[in-house]
Amino acid sequence: HFERSSGTPHVKFSNNADSGDYALFYADRDSFKVATRASAGATYTDWISGLYDSVADTQAISIGNLDATAGAILYVSGTYAAPRVGIGTNTPSYKLDLGDKFFWDSNYFRTNQTRGAAIMNEAPSSTNPVFSFYGDEDTGMSRADNNKLSLITAGVEAIRIDASQNVGI
Repeated sequence: HFERSSGTPHVKFSNNADSGDYALFYADRDSFKVATRASAGATYTDWISGLYDSVADTQAISIGNLDATAGAILYVSGTYAAPRVGIGTNTPSYKLDLGDKFFWDSNYFRTNQTRGAAIMNEAPSSTNPVFSFYGDEDTGMSRADNNKLSLITAGVEAIRIDASQNVGI
């Protein structure tokens, strides 16, 4: 069992004794941290950490300046059946969470802004838009058939444009 509280790395990588280095710390048997510092004697900043929770059967790994208030640059957590990846957030709420702007929730890639853009993971049709809006998923644009574009409102095809650029209303 290793304790990080002593501040002494368990493994240290450096190519020059007077410059910065990278170090590996073991917090306990289920977690670790990789840290760096700018120069000898400086405080280590955690850059990568990993954790396995055997009780909850979850794993997490964080990459980035973990001492900063903004959190990790990349954060992966969850279980095999329910993974979560955060970029710009260390608390992903969806399978893919891009900070506070976009996310993937298995059915949509969308913005978190009301009436913002959304791309649906469904088969397109003349009544099912795959390019739609958050909170208004039955309005948008879709592919009605080969070389045919549909504009859809309230789940009903309103306008169709065919391969000859004929417009039907």
